[in-house]
Amino acid sequence: MAIRLRSGTIDDVETFTRLVNAQHQWLRGEDLWEAEELSSILISPSSDPVRYDRYIDVDGVAVAGLHTHVSAPFNRATIHLASPPGELRMEYASQLIEASLRILRSRPEVPPEATVQIDVAQEDIELARLLIASGFIHSDDVVVLEADISDTRPAVWPVGISGRTLEPATDLDLSFNVMSVSFMPEPGGWHVTKEDFLYMLNKDPTALPGLSVMAVRDDKPAGIAMNFVDTTRAETGLVGMLGVMPELRGHGIGKALLLESFSRFREQGWSSSRLATITGHRARDLQFFQSVGLKPIYVNQVYLRPVH
Repeated sequence: MAIRLRSGTIDDVETFTRLVNAQHQWLRGEDLWEAEELSSILISPSSDPVRYDRYIDVDGVAVAGLHTHVSAPFNRATIHLASPPGELRMEYASQLIEASLRILRSRPEVPPEATVQIDVAQEDIELARLLIASGFIHSDDVVVLEADISDTRPAVWPVGISGRTLEPATDLDLSFNVMSVSFMPEPGGWHVTKEDFLYMLNKDPTALPGLSVMAVRDDKPAGIAMNFVDTTRAETGLVGMLGVMPELRGHGIGKALLLESFSRFREQGWSSSRLATITGHRARDLQFFQSVGLKPIYVNQVYLRPVH
């Protein structure tokens, strides 16, 4: 048996898709990504060159892979591990994680205080044990929620607030500003540059026109719901990012954005919606999401460790 650790190439999007979906099918009985969706994530303006990716080939066939992403200011890196079941699964995972850490340590733009993050399905107990043994700590949880939206009520907008379609061509600056103040850098959260944000809106095949919503007050943005096709479950929409300007929270804008999103999903013929939110030591209350019918179905654990 010939085992080889190799660098990634531009042709490995299909390879990574196969590996990560095999892992997700084993853990949760569903695919995680489609190749075109994954391509829009891995090949973007700030994404690291694929030569920084690592794969383990056995007799010429990739059996595990890893994508590392770090962008300015380079103080938080993210690891995406694709490790399907197998006899040597943990040995391969350990090799890939160590390879990723070596790459990050070798890059002069990564500061000494930088950390690296990896998300692990709660069901993946053996990987969690490996990470802890490798110096990672469990910092947060990301809860995935799902709702049956076939009969949800229409949105009711607060006085002075209205909702309209978010238009990528004209709303980039406005929507990115809402996202920036709504999603502060934290474990499990969104880390996206303005260039990647625009790229995602225009290039991600799951970001269908007319799906995302902006709440406005006096022609100024009050909140956004960035919506996509959910590729893990048929006939399902994904509320990828839900944010309300801090000074306007607590008035029902977020609930209206969710309900309007559900209405747009139904117009596509979909019957379900998914959403993910960070909980963990912040103990974020899920009652807000449960009030519109969203129920927890999965938990992803966020692990952190210093790069150096």
